[in-house]
Amino acid sequence: MELTRSGLHYVFAIFTLLSVASAQTFLEAISQYPQLANFTELMTNNPGLAGALLTSNATSLTRTTVLVPDNSAFDKLQRLLGVPVGSLSVSQLEPVLSYHILVNELTTDNFTVANGTTEPTFLTGPLYNNRSAGDALGSSGAEGDPKNGQVVFIEAKDEPNAARRFTVRQLPQPDVEVQGGLGHIINLTSVNGAWDGGVFQIVDNFLDLPLNCTDTIRRWKMFGFSSSLSRTGLGAPLDITRNVTCLTPNDDAFKAAGSPNVTASIFDLQQLTLFHIIDQPLYTNFLEDGQEYITFSNQTVRVTIRDGAIFVNDAKIIHSNVMTNNGVMHVLDKFMTPLDQDRNSTTSSSTRTASSTTSSTGGPSALPQPSTSTTSSASAATASASSVAGTPSKLLSQASWSLGFLGLIAGFLL
Repeated sequence: MELTRSGLHYVFAIFTLLSVASAQTFLEAISQYPQLANFTELMTNNPGLAGALLTSNATSLTRTTVLVPDNSAFDKLQRLLGVPVGSLSVSQLEPVLSYHILVNELTTDNFTVANGTTEPTFLTGPLYNNRSAGDALGSSGAEGDPKNGQVVFIEAKDEPNAARRFTVRQLPQPDVEVQGGLGHIINLTSVNGAWDGGVFQIVDNFLDLPLNCTDTIRRWKMFGFSSSLSRTGLGAPLDITRNVTCLTPNDDAFKAAGSPNVTASIFDLQQLTLFHIIDQPLYTNFLEDGQEYITFSNQTVRVTIRDGAIFVNDAKIIHSNVMTNNGVMHVLDKFMTPLDQDRNSTTSSSTRTASSTTSSTGGPSALPQPSTSTTSSASAATASASSVAGTPSKLLSQASWSLGFLGLIAGFLL
């Protein structure tokens, strides 16, 4: 039977009325889940904090996803803090909860995309979000665009869908991971819970808030890279620079290269460190084979993807998407070796520069001679440092300014 135009309008009106009638507030929706009782109580006791979550925004253009920590998450956080979560102040809770509200409405299908997904949240402000979003995250570039908020990385676990376990009256086992600040990973159980402002999903812990680069690197016990930033004076300017990616060689890489964080000259160590920092945040789901980027040392690095593993030049990313307040950190298994065209184009100038540079101990500038067992890695680190010698760097200029400013302040205090 063919419906007339007026008949179609009538049917549409009926479905509209039904949808409005069946809409429910966020509190009404989560209260149906006993495992969310603690979060329900927290929201009930803090109506001002809940804000838009407790208010119908079905007409809003922004449909959100709330990652709701379950009762076990509250128990874990209370053991960590030594006090009940409900005793925290609004100013303490607000950034934490903001980091659990995703700007987009995401359901199970969104979580199982290949290579994962980077999603903006409502966490803003320079303390936790000294970065901005580009076209890749759907940002318009406007300062008030909600998609400029700090991000989380979401990825399905390796286990196949068939392996997910269901029992009577029981939710499926966690099958999705959410990674936030400090690289802390929590498990997400996709329930696609509907409320009038979007959907909610259940997580088994609270996300850690992002910290600055140097604090994040220290928390990850990347002592070689941390001491390199400290010794060269690059740490402070790195922390205040927006939109960066730190490609951080792990401590095994530093040992294999002869500990350049200790033995290299300040100049060589600066160049080596700058070679491993890129002036834009590169989340792995946006990386493609063959892409090239420019580091703070003005050197080109190339992305290669082999059998699912991601390499930057010849270094493999072994831990990825560790969110910082101004970008992201990826941990490498070795120092990157410069691409051939970069090594060849700077050989003569870097040799002249290195020959006239003295180390902090007064000797000639050079990384230590490699032992037999570490020749390859150490040579790569040496090449990385020498091939970028003498190149301009915005971050290096900031480092010089930062050290001078700190010295000036110290002079007034003494």
